[in-house]
Amino acid sequence: KLRGIGSVTPALLRQIALSYARGDIEVTEIPSKYKVLITFVNQIGRPEGVDSLKEALAEIIPAHLLLEYIWRYRIWDEVKPHTWQAVGAHTWGDLMERESW
Repeated sequence: KLRGIGSVTPALLRQIALSYARGDIEVTEIPSKYKVLITFVNQIGRPEGVDSLKEALAEIIPAHLLLEYIWRYRIWDEVKPHTWQAVGAHTWGDLMERESW
């Protein structure tokens, strides 16, 4: 672990995560489970650069804490209003994970 980083706070984790994300980040501590949730709030699909973010945060997070990353996928109800003609050229993976199509 890096020395001299000081206290690792949710604000610090959020600041670092924001430098890797294309949208907002929420950081939630769950002290009873020794867990910190990093949530990508307004991004669809697996964020680009999330592996680099994981490496960066692993360098500073205390060893007894578990980091959990949460992002969302588009659900069927969000695709349903579109016609098959509009979405037919895309795979389900594209529809689920891409910001736009």
